[in-house]
Parts: sequence; structure tokens; C-alpha cells
Amino acid sequence: YEQIEALRDAIPGAVINEGPDRGEAAGALFSGDGAYRYAIWRKWAEGPTCAWIKHNPSKASGKRSDMTFTSAVDRARRWGYGAVLMVNLAAYVATDPSDLRLAKVPVGPYNRMAIDLALGQAQVMVGWGNLPPGRPLLDIMLTEVGHVMLEARKREVSLWCLGKNANGTPKHLLSRGKGRIPKDAQPERWR
Repeated sequence: YEQIEALRDAIPGAVINEGPDRGEAAGALFSGDGAYRYAIWRKWAEGPTCAWIKHNPSKASGKRSDMTFTSAVDRARRWGYGAVLMVNLAAYVATDPSDLRLAKVPVGPYNRMAIDLALGQAQVMVGWGNLPPGRPLLDIMLTEVGHVMLEARKREVSLWCLGKNANGTPKHLLSRGKGRIPKDAQPERWR
């Protein structure tokens, strides 16, 4: 939790939206205006943290989860972790990924700090799914994927996923159709 507080202190105006049991057990780090969610977490036991790097944040907070975050927590519990930290390639709060086009700065001015925090956790899972078609958003997202890959390589961090799409991107936790991820799926090396 100290790392989250340090991240909050490094981002001007950032606030922690705490869950019912203080911010250490459940919370989310938002920009002061609520337009960007830099991180969301849950802690249920002592032990290592499973980090997830996803595509874009929903309105989930310290008090409320969404289906994707709930799936990440459930899987991390089954794998024996004590906490989950989720960050995204783009920090602009947009439940529908196409809404990222509405943001002048979809990534957020401090998002890479949150990604770097995630890369320091015990297990780093990636699952942003297929990237949005069309320029310039695709170029922006590819730049962020490049940052994740470069920083992981520098730190000698393995990136794991729950399957790959036909184009090689790591599957989203809630992949549908024949690409659906079984509940008992185990992490596999992405890069």
C-alpha cells in the first residue's frame, strides 16, 4: 500500500477511492477530476501480488468491482496470491474502449508510473485483447504496448497471459465466443 500512496503523492491532485476496509484492502487511484483511473487493487491475505495490465479502465472503484476485475481477483485467489493490482495501457475511464477516442489524452499524463509499479509485482499478467482499429488511437496504444515490453525486458520481468488472439495480442479476461478463456486456465508466457 505504501507504493500506491507514493504513486498518489507523485501524481498532482490524485486521490485514492477507498473501499469499505480502508485503502490497503480495497481501493482505486484516480486523477483529481476522476477522468483517469491509474490503478485498482484488492488485498485479501498476506502474500505476493498478481498484477494485470489491461486495455482501459471502467468505472470500477475501491467500493465497486466490475466483471473484468472480479475475474482477475477470482483467478489470483485460486492461484494462491494475496492481492491484485490492475492497471491499463490507457488510463482514461471508458467502459467501452471505443470511448477512448473521446479523450484528448487517452493514456493519461501519469499512466506509465502505474504501469511501472505493476511491472514490479510478483506475477505480471497482460490481457488487453485486440487493440482498437484506426489511427491515431491504434498508434497510441501500440506505443504503450511497446513501453510495457521495453520496461519488462529491462527489468527481466516475464509477461504472462491466458491465451493469445490470432494476431498475437494477449486475450482479454472476458473474451467471448470460441476465444473464451476457461475458468481453470493457467498463465502462459506471452513474451
